[in-house]
Amino acid sequence: MDFEMSTGGFAAAIPLVERVARGEAPLAGEGSSRGRHGRVGGDVDNPASAAAKSRHVTFSMVSRVAGLLVWFLSLSVALCAAQDSAVFVLPERTPAPSFTLPDLSGRSVSSVAFAGKVVVLSFGATWCPTCTSELQSLENLQARFPNDLLVYFVALDGRGERDVKPFMVKHGHRLPVLLDPQMAVAREHGIRWVPVTLVIDRQGVVVGRAIGPREWDAKEAIDLVRSLVSR
Repeated sequence: MDFEMSTGGFAAAIPLVERVARGEAPLAGEGSSRGRHGRVGGDVDNPASAAAKSRHVTFSMVSRVAGLLVWFLSLSVALCAAQDSAVFVLPERTPAPSFTLPDLSGRSVSSVAFAGKVVVLSFGATWCPTCTSELQSLENLQARFPNDLLVYFVALDGRGERDVKPFMVKHGHRLPVLLDPQMAVAREHGIRWVPVTLVIDRQGVVVGRAIGPREWDAKEAIDLVRSLVSR
């Protein structure tokens, strides 16, 4: 599906998706029908009335939960589905902005250290299934070019290490991770959806942008990186 947001709208939407995914976002109107002590209404002396109100509140809450789930699924699918391109990588010639981000150990990683290497930056989040579906193939791509290529998963999770590190450990991923919870670096690189992967040549120029999930250990990716490594 085609989906695009302004960088501001994208940044505002992601925290809402994360909060709903963790069960932290309150339902609209939740608690408004309860008394000070958690009882529904005040008709405790009228069982029939209390039962009717209880059924009404239960139905209302189920309706709100269903509506919220539909909204959450629609938004998360839209954010994760990206605006997938039929082209494996869209050609580009843009100087890559310099940046510094922490990795999962808290060490600062500067893009200045990427000089002379081919770099692949995959922008995504652990709550995005299409983003995480790329991680294994990205690891395989890195293993294929251990000396000339640097591959990073740039995680946009709002809680940073608190969510990203347990996910990577649980699923056994060894791909290096950079944390961008404020999405500052993502905005500088024009990221408006996820997943988006940038391919940067040895001179620090973005030469390709993959919009949507890809198999990074497939022939197209290997041929692309090989052509950049050989230059």
